[in-house]
Amino acid sequence: MARGFKRYCFRGDGRSEQLIGEVLEKLLAESKVSREEIHIVSKAGYLEGFELRNLQQQNRIPENAVPFSTEGLYSLDPEFLKSQISSSLQRLRTDYVDYYLLQNPEVLLEGLLVLDDITTKEDTRIQAKQDQFAKQLEDAFVVLENQCRTGRIRGYGISSNVFVETSNDNPISIACDQLLSLAKSAADRVGAETHHFKMIQTPANLLERSAFDSNGAANWAKRNGIRIGITRPFNAYSNARSCSMRLTRAFPVTAYELELEKILQNLNDNGMEDLAAVLKQCDSMKGEFLSIVDFQNTMSGSIMPYITELLKQKQEINAVLVSEANGFFDTLQNWIAYNRYEAVVEEVGLLESVGALGALEWGKDESLHHFALRWLLVSAHDKTRP
Repeated sequence: MARGFKRYCFRGDGRSEQLIGEVLEKLLAESKVSREEIHIVSKAGYLEGFELRNLQQQNRIPENAVPFSTEGLYSLDPEFLKSQISSSLQRLRTDYVDYYLLQNPEVLLEGLLVLDDITTKEDTRIQAKQDQFAKQLEDAFVVLENQCRTGRIRGYGISSNVFVETSNDNPISIACDQLLSLAKSAADRVGAETHHFKMIQTPANLLERSAFDSNGAANWAKRNGIRIGITRPFNAYSNARSCSMRLTRAFPVTAYELELEKILQNLNDNGMEDLAAVLKQCDSMKGEFLSIVDFQNTMSGSIMPYITELLKQKQEINAVLVSEANGFFDTLQNWIAYNRYEAVVEEVGLLESVGALGALEWGKDESLHHFALRWLLVSAHDKTRP
């Protein structure tokens, strides 16, 4: 922070906010930075982990919360947002946040559609749900406008994966023009002369480039005086799969195959054929996992519970072999990560060869993540700051 890194963006249970708050307080006390130099962005919307468990114990789950996973909820409830801002300020040890963003509000819209079993864009009930979503979004903006009036935040905005300039056929999209309309309406409701909708965040990387299209989010933001932040510069979704553009080391594919063969042989030789069958099945499925998160969710949701039940039925358990099996799953996760990395290397190479990435050339000895950063800096020039 004292060496010039001035922008910080947070989400989640708040541990990062706590750490930055401790450092910020120390540097301010030592006069090494001023608060005005530091731009802090925090987010709200997701309710998960410790915070979800805490609210469940207190029976204070927002009434309009919708599930986004088996272990999380999403809400833009006004009281929930106010409590989130208070918690952020307390953790950050500061009087205000520069920008407060609603993270992926499309999750709420999708949840509203799912609750009524709306699965096709031809469903006539979609408009009613979109209107309900817009009402909740405007009510959230009213909360944020009031927080701006009290000085607890300086501006607010949206972080989304599905920005479009104007409404389109995708029922789960965030129309930028509608956001400004809702912000103006919220400002009118609180008696503000002008709205404080000042920032959007959107993904941009070598495989997700629409933000920099002529009708993309970056150009829209510049035309309307809105600051834009970039998410996922090194992680992308391609062909319905997530992939990373960072790789710390090469993966020894041959070693993986030898390790699997050795573990399967040991399990079969020691009467643990059922566990060996599980590992063999996981290996056969390894190309089907959409991402590391998909693999981890499958592990925690079905594979590990199944293995636990298998082991309960055994009179004796070879702890060494079980440990080896667990180690194999770590290796399998590394294989999936490497496989996705190799796929994105091939895809980026193809895009560059046909000129889809502009005039930039991927250097022969240049890492993929370095090339990704160069592309982002060139593409974002004069587009991310109004």
